[in-house]
Amino acid sequence: MSISEASIQQRIFFGRVQLAPVMAVCFWLLMMVTGTDGINASLLALAVWFGMIAVDAAGGIKSAPGLLNFVMILKFLLVALTIKILTFQAADSNLKAPRTTSEVMAVGFAGLYLGSLLFAHLPKIRGVVKEVSDS
Repeated sequence: MSISEASIQQRIFFGRVQLAPVMAVCFWLLMMVTGTDGINASLLALAVWFGMIAVDAAGGIKSAPGLLNFVMILKFLLVALTIKILTFQAADSNLKAPRTTSEVMAVGFAGLYLGSLLFAHLPKIRGVVKEVSDS
């Protein structure tokens, strides 16, 4: 196994278990316990899963794109769901359109994952402007 393959496996796996599906299942179970609708809980758990694998697809938390993906999922989903769970509120409470919100989160983080895959595998474009030096 080459160094890059080893670093990829170390980044994706948390011990012998992948972190993304474990987090998604834990959030799903906790949302179900707090009374969130099953479909909404499933869509939000899917969004958590897509968001976490988007971090890995973008190069992990040590790369700038991976860190930005992590900040996005943390800001828009993980903090909100954690607060809802800690206060024993259903994740879909206090929303005017809970199903639409859940669908948008799932589709949005799926798009983030696909965009991260594209970014990682497409050739990088060099700048149009030539480098300028003082000498």
